[in-house]
Amino acid sequence: MIYKKYFPAVVSGFVAAVVTVIPIFKSCGCCVIIPAASVLALWFLLKINKNQFTLEELLSVKTCLLMGLYTGIAAAIFSTAFDTVMTYFTRTNDFIEALPLTEQYIKDNKLEVMLKEPLDLLKYLADQIRRYGFSAAYLFMSLCGNLVIFAVTGMVGGLIGKWFISNKLKRN
Repeated sequence: MIYKKYFPAVVSGFVAAVVTVIPIFKSCGCCVIIPAASVLALWFLLKINKNQFTLEELLSVKTCLLMGLYTGIAAAIFSTAFDTVMTYFTRTNDFIEALPLTEQYIKDNKLEVMLKEPLDLLKYLADQIRRYGFSAAYLFMSLCGNLVIFAVTGMVGGLIGKWFISNKLKRN
């Protein structure tokens, strides 16, 4: 029975993670793909549980927010895992490619003195990724960032899904 509660979120989160790893779609992951995955999770939840719960229970604000949260968490975990595997094999990622631009920005705005230690840490992380294909600190920072962003946008998607599905069911 418990799988019927979490299964839609895990499946939708997995699909969203696969799509967000694709470079073309990576930039719109948090704004479009994760909320859309939450809507998809709600739709799956309705299909799986339509005979066991009332429509009001399945489309309550609490249920929609939790389904969005679960979808965002699943997407964050899978997305971070996929990104880590790709980084391990390629020994590069968006962070490595953006670091020179970050350094240039810091130099252009004369922030070297104030941001020396954080920049040294970023260089150390980049060096670890280039050498070994992995950095535990980078993995932790990436996972934390993805968890926060994907969870929030997933909950927004849950509310959008509630509105969308409710309107669709009212029309029918």
